[in-house]
Amino acid sequence: MPQAVRFAESAAKQAGFPVEVLDRMLLAVGEAVANSLEHGNGSLPDRQLTLGWSTEDKGGWISLDDEGSRLTLDQMKGAALPSDLLQTGGRGLFIIKELSDDVKVEEDGRRLLLWFEPRSNEPT
Repeated sequence: MPQAVRFAESAAKQAGFPVEVLDRMLLAVGEAVANSLEHGNGSLPDRQLTLGWSTEDKGGWISLDDEGSRLTLDQMKGAALPSDLLQTGGRGLFIIKELSDDVKVEEDGRRLLLWFEPRSNEPT
């Protein structure tokens, strides 16, 4: 997990993202990594999780590729907070969806792409 967060931080800094975007990005990537390791790879130590970064004119994509179960775009788009707010889990997809500027699911659900833009209208 720490390596993944450091990778995302380095990518965002190289892209010149403001600290507000960096904060959102690191939290979303941390949640995505935790979900990929636990749910995607089933916490199996022999399974890999690969992160990637690509930039475009207006922002950048963080990609996470795991070897496990398949996430669907419907699951991602429909993610909500659990009805029991004292529940200790079940918030990851919601957090990822809310903090990312866009989300895509590819490779039969084994790749999650998170889009971030260095917007100037970030809340303070």
